[in-house]
Amino acid sequence: MEQLREFYAKTSKKSFLTMATCVLVACDVLVLSYIYIKFNNYAFFEKTVSMSLALNGLTIEHVGPEFIEHLYKLFYKTLVISIGLAALYHVINYVCWWKGKKFAATYIKMLACIGGPLMILWGFGQLNSGSNFGLIFILFGVSLLALYPGLKQHFSD
Repeated sequence: MEQLREFYAKTSKKSFLTMATCVLVACDVLVLSYIYIKFNNYAFFEKTVSMSLALNGLTIEHVGPEFIEHLYKLFYKTLVISIGLAALYHVINYVCWWKGKKFAATYIKMLACIGGPLMILWGFGQLNSGSNFGLIFILFGVSLLALYPGLKQHFSD
């Protein structure tokens, strides 16, 4: 940790902003891509809906396969819009952070402090389920967490 503090002390604020923004954008791309890949799966959606219907004593045949297709299209549009809004929200925060807005710096600190450990835990969960994709989450989580001392160095109020 001391080595990180020394590194960030030698780094200019603009260089840190550039480096941190690259790490944050890469984490956003990783998480949002994972969510899209995970949930953009018709077979998974159909299985989930079937389980939900079964809880009420129904099957897909009761509601009709075309209803499930329309429901999936609605779900897909909602997924894309939600991911787009999350990405837009983060881009706006990053732009505001570059412009020196205090609320954005506070959000970035919270993102590094909370998002880093959560990504690491998510990565271990992925590894536990047999996906080597978890290693990428752990790497990015550690990278995100490693930004926190730099944020304290360059953006302490």
